[in-house]
Amino acid sequence: MKNNKLAIMSLASEVSEVSGVQLGEKQHDMVIQRLRRRMTLLGLKTEVEYIEYYRNNRTEEFRELISLFTTHHTYFFREFKHFEILRQHTLPKLIPLVRKRADKTIHLWSAACSRGHEVYSLAIFIEQCLKELAPDLNFHLHGTDIDAISVEFAKNGVFAKKEVDTIPLAYQTGTFVRGRGEYSEFTRVHQRLHERCSFDVANLVDVKTWPKQNFDIIFCRNVFIYFSANDMEKTARNFQKKLNEDGHLFLGLTETLNGLDVNLKPVGPSVYSTPKEKSAILSLVTNQKPTPLPPAPQVHVRRVLCVDDSPTILSLLKQTFTRADGFVVADTASNGKEALDKISKNNYDLITLDIHMPIMNGIEFLKHSLNIKRPPVIVISSVDRQEQSLALEALRLGAKDYVEKPSLKTFDISREEILLKARTIAIDNKLSSFDNSLDKAFGGKEIAANAYGQIAVLHAPIDLVRAQSYAATNATPALKNCLLPFQGFLLPLEIKSCDAVVILSVFPIPVLEQIKKSGKKIYLLEDAYSHLKSQLIKDFELYPMASLSYAVSRYVREQNDKK
Repeated sequence: MKNNKLAIMSLASEVSEVSGVQLGEKQHDMVIQRLRRRMTLLGLKTEVEYIEYYRNNRTEEFRELISLFTTHHTYFFREFKHFEILRQHTLPKLIPLVRKRADKTIHLWSAACSRGHEVYSLAIFIEQCLKELAPDLNFHLHGTDIDAISVEFAKNGVFAKKEVDTIPLAYQTGTFVRGRGEYSEFTRVHQRLHERCSFDVANLVDVKTWPKQNFDIIFCRNVFIYFSANDMEKTARNFQKKLNEDGHLFLGLTETLNGLDVNLKPVGPSVYSTPKEKSAILSLVTNQKPTPLPPAPQVHVRRVLCVDDSPTILSLLKQTFTRADGFVVADTASNGKEALDKISKNNYDLITLDIHMPIMNGIEFLKHSLNIKRPPVIVISSVDRQEQSLALEALRLGAKDYVEKPSLKTFDISREEILLKARTIAIDNKLSSFDNSLDKAFGGKEIAANAYGQIAVLHAPIDLVRAQSYAATNATPALKNCLLPFQGFLLPLEIKSCDAVVILSVFPIPVLEQIKKSGKKIYLLEDAYSHLKSQLIKDFELYPMASLSYAVSRYVREQNDKK
């Protein structure tokens, strides 16, 4: 047993020697736990069997061990403070220098790119920044990682839709393409951005594997925490050699070069440059203590109004919006009416808004505040189908983004997403194209355009104008809306040839049950049946007018894909 343990740790030592990641006795439990997952995948029951397998397949299996023992926890727009520094300081300094170069291209290197989240986040962000700051310049991103498996994943540029949903809507517009059919839960990075990114395998502790060119910006975040001081120092020195004039090196926010013999100076929180550059953003430094500097200007703390009737959620939001992150919960309100009163008397930089509240819900608040000066709004809602439809309506009424409502179990993940989207809105306070953002978030126009068939739109004669408006607004060449007047007696024969039924008028429940017997998918206008919602929600699809057409189009397209 002892010999098996020594053999396993010997394998870990090989990985450590090659990758620089420390895998000693302190990491023993982690090594064993991850190796057992690998053994299960291979159908091996004991360490002895695995050691024998490794000896017979060393070349291929060592690649798997590199992937197994190196950390891949990442997500889009991680540590957004660095993106703020890029926009406010790094790019403005680089742009005049890059304009003098023949290629007029800003070169960036993500030196531990994992599966590509950081590379594509930077590509999306840099593209938007250059549209505003320097539309005449180009950019290129090169991502490297020691794990060849992760690099192949990054090259592919395909991600689960639930990962992309965490990206602020302002950065989803035109940047991802939704899959179809069996791939509908996946998205691919837009070809325009994909072409600006390249990937390769490289080992940070082996400079011979590094890219040959120099870079204006190098990101190597949350890697040094796994390195020895000697490897950190050697790697940082080599990074300096790879930096162009006025280039910046970004480490993870918890990482520092303090105490190491390197010729790089801090210019921001875990951001370094060559010594000649004087710090212009040390006001953002929190934990680092470099050489004495002039007093930094005070950082603006953004005031947040949190609107929710749940004391638990309000407590979690107060833990989310802290002064350390540049926010403070200045006020709370338990319903939309209270919120209207508070924004009429006070100034806020941001509102977080629940949807379901007593007296005045979130949708009603947005409607009542459409024509007054209102801070940007982030909707906080759950993510089931009903909530998504309401979130869609909230976005149409001017909300800037939406986030899944946090819980005690998901608080850490939700907190990061809320802060990311809050900071994005604080920077831009705009969505570049609202309709396109919705297409990416909910599949709107793309789904409708690819759905073909016929929809029966049932309405009472008195609601003809409403039905005509619905049909005119939501018509597409392939998806026809057939208006069918209905008085609650004999069903129109045309229903038999339709793919789904939309009901815009109020009919008694027995009549709805009769329509349901047609075997068609039934969609009810939620506004008309709000008083009966609790009785109907189990058997019928209820949507507000703003998202009714989207829901129907999605269903029809899904049926098309199955054929």
